[in-house]
Amino acid sequence: MIKSKFVQKLLSRNLAALQRWHHMPCYLKESVAEHLAFVGRMSYEIGVIIIGEKLREAPDVRPTLLAVAGLYHDESELITGDIPFSFKHNIPGAQKVIEDWENIVVDKLWEEYPYYLSSWLQNIVKQESLSVVEKQVLQYADSLGAFAYAIDQVSMGNTFMEDTANRIAKYLNDLDYSWLRKLRSKYSFP
Repeated sequence: MIKSKFVQKLLSRNLAALQRWHHMPCYLKESVAEHLAFVGRMSYEIGVIIIGEKLREAPDVRPTLLAVAGLYHDESELITGDIPFSFKHNIPGAQKVIEDWENIVVDKLWEEYPYYLSSWLQNIVKQESLSVVEKQVLQYADSLGAFAYAIDQVSMGNTFMEDTANRIAKYLNDLDYSWLRKLRSKYSFP
C-alpha cells in the first residue's frame, strides 16, 4: 500500500503494541508508547518547574527539548524489546552493556529517513545535545514513569508489584541531584 520505507516507518504504530512489564503479572498492560508519552510529559513539566524555581544548579534546562527526548528515549526498544528495570539495575555491568547495544541500535533505527532527520533523532536518543542536568531530569522522569506504573498496580491490589515499587522508590531516593533535593523539599517529589 505504501511504497516508501521512510513513510512506512514514519506511520508505524509498533511502539503502541510493544508491551512493558512483560516479565511481571500486571492488571493493565502498559505499552512503550504510553511510557514515552508519560516520560515526555514529566520531563517537560520538571524542566518548567526548574526554570520557574530559578534553580542556580540548572540554568541551561530546555523543557521542550526534554519533552522531545522523553518521547524518543526508548525508541531502541523497537529492536531490543523492553529490558526490565530489575535486570538493568541489579546485574553488575548490565547498564553499560545495554547502553552500548542501544547506541548500535539507534544508528540503525532511522536508516530510511532523510539524513537531517535521522541524525537529529539519533542525537536526541543518544542524549548528545542534552546538558548534564537535562540528562538527570530525563533519567529521573523515566524512573518516575516506572514508579507511577508500579504504584498504580499496587493500588489495584497487584501484590506482585510491591517489591518492584519499593525497589524503584529506593532507586529514586538514592538519586542525589542538587536540583532534585530542592524539588523534594518544596514539593515532596519521590
